[in-house]
Amino acid sequence: APVAAPRLRLTATQRTILAATARLGVAANADQAVAVEIGARGIRKAAAQLVDAGPLARQGETRGALYQLTPAGRAALA
Repeated sequence: APVAAPRLRLTATQRTILAATARLGVAANADQAVAVEIGARGIRKAAAQLVDAGPLARQGETRGALYQLTPAGRAALA
């Protein structure tokens, strides 16, 4: 039988970012900042951590970067 992947440990901020991205389908940092109500630096840091861990995928490398949930992100919200 396949072994289940370990469940991600998310902060409240990370969970809110994932939930906002799930609602929107595709989200920019500004969209996430409205949902979380923290500064741009905090959003960038949390989003980068989520990309590194796998729940978010980033499209683009500049200020216009967009984020989408990955299957791991959908599983983390389940």
